Amino acid sequence: MLALFVLFIFSIISYVVGKKYDNDFALFLSIMGGAVFIIGIFLIPVTHIDINSMIVGYDTVAVSVQNARENRVYIESATLQIKIVETNQSIARMKYYNSTTFGLWIPDAIDKLELIK
Repeated sequence: MLALFVLFIFSIISYVVGKKYDNDFALFLSIMGGAVFIIGIFLIPVTHIDINSMIVGYDTVAVSVQNARENRVYIESATLQIKIVETNQSIARMKYYNSTTFGLWIPDAIDKLELIK
């Protein structure tokens, strides 16, 4: 969020400087900065939707693993292990990004997920 705020301030300053000194490059920078700022704001709900769908997928994988272990299905063991590793990598990655400046784009529900064992 801080990066978007700095980009917004930079765009305003570039616009003011461009208008005051009739500098086309500063006006171009302000337009590009404003465009990136707007795109960044619009990406917040898209990212939330994507990560929420990953959380739903996590629940499905956890239930599938539990069912396979209860029913002693050994044929799917390798496939399930690969899926467990992929899911755990995604969870760990999202938890890391949630603790950085990208936390605005990641829903806090990701912190409630536990790694599949």
